[in-house]
Amino acid sequence: KRFAVAALPIAIILFTASLPSVKEIHHSEIEEKIADNSFVFSAISTDKLLSELSNNHNGYNLIDVRSKEDYDKSHIPLAINIPFEELHQYYWQDFFKQKFKVNIFYSDNLEEAKRAYLVAEKSGAAERLLYNESLESYLNSTVLADQLASTSMQDKWRIDTHNKLVEKERFLSKFSAPVKKKEIKIQGGCS
Repeated sequence: KRFAVAALPIAIILFTASLPSVKEIHHSEIEEKIADNSFVFSAISTDKLLSELSNNHNGYNLIDVRSKEDYDKSHIPLAINIPFEELHQYYWQDFFKQKFKVNIFYSDNLEEAKRAYLVAEKSGAAERLLYNESLESYLNSTVLADQLASTSMQDKWRIDTHNKLVEKERFLSKFSAPVKKKEIKIQGGCS
């Protein structure tokens, strides 16, 4: 009888340890949705993205889920970098739960962007969009299109809008630098 009582907690611990973690369950659910091609992603095109960011950049979180190194090489203006591997971290949960901004996910790899979209869906209630083109496609229609001899009015609009977003990013980056506190020593007083 004593053996059965002593073995019960050990059996419970072993059983609990064999269960998959919440992260593993979420990962398998996400992979099922990706494999099941019937899941519908709310998507945004290059022209709509440019228009929305230029007219209402405060209403969007453009999230680049590539590595920091890739982000530093090139990214869509006004994007923030949250590498895919970090999306599961607890400190991003509130970011994905907020209801004030629409989160737009993109990557070089559309499948990775889809996974990020689904991770955010599991984490919170914020509206999500998937940029359904690659960064290379974005750059080809904005930055590299500027190098072509003949460009259409639409291409010129994309180039101008992209350049305005680059300027806006430069301007806003001035305010994101850490603030240095000034120390003031007060002299005088009673001795």
